[in-house]
Amino acid sequence: MPKTRFRQKDIAPLVTTYRLAKTFRGNTILRRLSGTADIYFRYKEGIDKVEPNQDIKEQLDAILKSIDRLERQRKRLSDGAQAAFRRAVSGFEVDVFTSATTEKTNADDPVQRVPLRHNLSFYKIDMGDGSHTIIRFDDQLIDEALFSLRTYFEVAKNEVRPRSPGRRQSESLRMGIINLASIWRDYRKDPFSVTYVKGEPKSEAARFCVDAMKLIDPTIPKSRVISEMRGYAREAKKRKSQEPGTTISVILDVQ
Repeated sequence: MPKTRFRQKDIAPLVTTYRLAKTFRGNTILRRLSGTADIYFRYKEGIDKVEPNQDIKEQLDAILKSIDRLERQRKRLSDGAQAAFRRAVSGFEVDVFTSATTEKTNADDPVQRVPLRHNLSFYKIDMGDGSHTIIRFDDQLIDEALFSLRTYFEVAKNEVRPRSPGRRQSESLRMGIINLASIWRDYRKDPFSVTYVKGEPKSEAARFCVDAMKLIDPTIPKSRVISEMRGYAREAKKRKSQEPGTTISVILDVQ
């Protein structure tokens, strides 16, 4: 992301070509275009880089399979392995009871986390009458923890919406078009009309968006800018959410 977006001379052709000079006041349009570029790159380097939903589902599914495998392996442990596991758990239970009698609970925080060996811990809860209770991981809680972990990942996987067919939408380009359309209406006081002929922008508003996006990010193909403009005009017309006195004209697709 470049630190300096534009200079006056960079936007001068845009101002002249699209007759923005009459309403041009100082650095106003320069700030508007720079702000549009800032938002565009912020989205491009943030939201647009989030991996596709299918990849997310695959990652969550891999965790679920690992939990399944772990549960199966635990059930197949030999008697000797089970005994070794229980001895380890019992050893930490002794540490818990020892620490519970020596650690003092913070009066301002009735729930205190007490560290154990190997980065384990337990929670000591002051009951308010000079007594306390403790929460620690034992055999039963380990099983419940695995069950909870499985449930959380299953819910996460089920809530990932399937990706819609076609090209993945670019939030950065969508935000860029929204801001450029606003600039056009503010400076030209004209409807944001999206017309094109055989993939070439025809209306002044459409040409302005293509030229402005080329200034902001030369790597964006013209076809994607036009496609996003069509989507913007279609959605704006559908919602009828434009401000009073502004109009989103019907898209004209001339072959």
